[in-house]
Formats: sequence, structure tokens, C-alpha cells
Amino acid sequence: MEYENLMEKVNKLERSCKRWQQLTLALFLLFATLALMGAREQNRTTVAVGQLRLLNNKGQLRAVLGLTKKDMTFLALRDSNGVVRSHLHLNEKGAPSLVFNDDKGKKRCLLSLADNNNPTLFFYDDKNKRRLSLTTSPSALICNNHNGKPRAVLGVSKAGAGAFSLEDVHGRPIIYQRLK
Repeated sequence: MEYENLMEKVNKLERSCKRWQQLTLALFLLFATLALMGAREQNRTTVAVGQLRLLNNKGQLRAVLGLTKKDMTFLALRDSNGVVRSHLHLNEKGAPSLVFNDDKGKKRCLLSLADNNNPTLFFYDDKNKRRLSLTTSPSALICNNHNGKPRAVLGVSKAGAGAFSLEDVHGRPIIYQRLK
């Protein structure tokens, strides 16, 4: 019964990830459209900029759409205190990542599409240690301790076999159950 509840929660988490991906894409397209609309000149020439900075009515920086030093695109959103709370960026191979930061600017959640097009979702504590991971290749839910080391794993192999593992402080499995 607990396994079914856990699988239901994993499925809900996967659906939530999908919704965040769709929302991120919609926001990116919205900002890109607004930038192009605002930059359009009467004679329809191309306007090229290295960065587009959005300021509020007080002159505070709230968002940046631009390029990194390695020529990768990014979108950074700031709160009213100037702290980057979320950013969307592409890595060198073009794979996207969406990061959510807390009110101090520390990374707390990372949703990414790996180079092999497999989505991953990571949750971090306030010391930037990964505490929970959800991956799709292989399908796994991984719970980590305060040092970021895996302690519990629930997964499904590519062949469809389920497995559950609990590990000791040295990372050695103390309980391992493979399901057929």
C-alpha cells in the first residue's frame, strides 16, 4: 500500500515537472516576444543587443535576457529586493535548465533536461546539498542525507523491474529489494 502511495506521489511530481517546463517555455516566449515588440523600429530593421534588461518604475533591475560569456542564452528573474529567484539557461550543448532560488539567492530546486533529453528534478537544502532527486533514465527517486549522499533509492530499470534500497552512512546497501 505504501509503495502505491509513493508511486502516486512520484507520478504527481512528474506531472508537476511537466507543467513547470511548459510554464517556463511560455514565459521565455512571452519575454522574447515583448523584447522584439519593444525593439521594433518603424522601418522593420533588426535591432541587436547583447542583453535586454527590464527595470521597474523605480529603476530597479527585475529581469535580464542575455548571453553568457560562453555565448549561451539565459533569462534571470529578480524579486523586489534584487535577488535572482529564478533563471532559465541553456548549457553548451543547448540543454535547458530552470533554477529556483530562495529569498537569499541560494539554489533550492533545479529542473533540467540532460544532454540525452532525459528530464531530472533536484531539490537542495540551504547548504546547497542535494536532498532529493527524481530522474527518468533510469527512473529513480533518490533521498540523500544532510551531506548529499544517497540513503534511500526507489527505482525502476529500463526492463521494468522495480527496486528499493536503503544505504548505511558509508553508502553501502543495508536493505535491497528487487521486485519482478
